Amino acid sequence: MHSESFGMKRALYLLENEERIANMHRVGVKKAEQYKNARGLRLHIGCGNIIKPEWINIDLRADERCLTLDVREPLPFADESAAIIYGEHFFEHLAYTSYDSRVFWTDAETPDAKSEALSFLRECYRVLRPGGVLSLSVPDAEMTVRAYATQDPEYLLLCREKWHPKWCSTYMHNVNFTFRQGTEHVYAYDFETLALTIKQGGFTNCSRREFDPFLDLEARRAGTLYVEAVK
Repeated sequence: MHSESFGMKRALYLLENEERIANMHRVGVKKAEQYKNARGLRLHIGCGNIIKPEWINIDLRADERCLTLDVREPLPFADESAAIIYGEHFFEHLAYTSYDSRVFWTDAETPDAKSEALSFLRECYRVLRPGGVLSLSVPDAEMTVRAYATQDPEYLLLCREKWHPKWCSTYMHNVNFTFRQGTEHVYAYDFETLALTIKQGGFTNCSRREFDPFLDLEARRAGTLYVEAVK
């Protein structure tokens, strides 16, 4: 019997990981029932180990302080129940384009319904109350591309000191790591593209914002694009 190929091992790993995520999501949905009648919710999406007091912290972590939700699925919160939805260096982990290659080359104005990014944004729009705020931050792809084009030595030093592993010794290594982070990052954004995507998700406006020390992590400030949209 032949040993499993590299591709088969990867597919099995992905399948097992998706099964784990599905199980965690079911637990999170059950736990979220406590908020079914709540209003003015503050949702912290993709919180990692940054737990915000008096927020609903959402992440696929084995941490009792988090709701273990897969945000590629519908959010288990009522319409117009949230005052703010916040995600720091999270949105770039969602696929903008479909996972189905047969519909990748489409002439439509937006990707199809299988777009994780647009599905998430539409759920945010549904859950936010009128006047509610969507606040997102992502790695600033424009800065990365400009630094590569100009061979900016300060950028290369910053990447190696703050974000990237030591083997990222060339500008292109750092571009790849910024855009891909192994397989974790799946789409890169500058302001123009992120604003357009947010509008495609249902919001009528999107603007840059400044770093907010009450919301954002100082360690991620450099190289970050901050935006917000109001329902």
